[in-house]
This record gives sequence, structure tokens and C-alpha cells, in this order.
Amino acid sequence: MKVASVVAPLVESIVGSDLPVRVRCWDGSGFGPASVATTLRFNSPDALRRLLYAPGAGP
Repeated sequence: MKVASVVAPLVESIVGSDLPVRVRCWDGSGFGPASVATTLRFNSPDALRRLLYAPGAGP
């Protein structure tokens, strides 16, 4: 199972299906419009986990 197939429904339930960015995950999967210039890339599961559980925490 690709990460994007799990994450996409969660993100879309929060921000809607009309995403302004493309999201790429560490396993090569992605979601969002392919025609946008901006891509949010998660290079590891830890990066996504930190964003979800401690979004305001510093480095």
C-alpha cells in the first residue's frame, strides 16, 4: 500500500479536495494536482509524523 493512498483522504477531509500543492511521499507516491508549480515533499515518515503531532515545534 502506498503512503499517498492513506494520507490523501486524511488531508482532503481537512482542507478539501482542491489542494493548491502537489504532495510527494518518501515511497514515491503522491497526490494533488500535477499541474501546480509547488510540491510539498516528505522525505521520511518522521517528517510527516512531526508535522501531524507537533506542528508548531521547533527543530
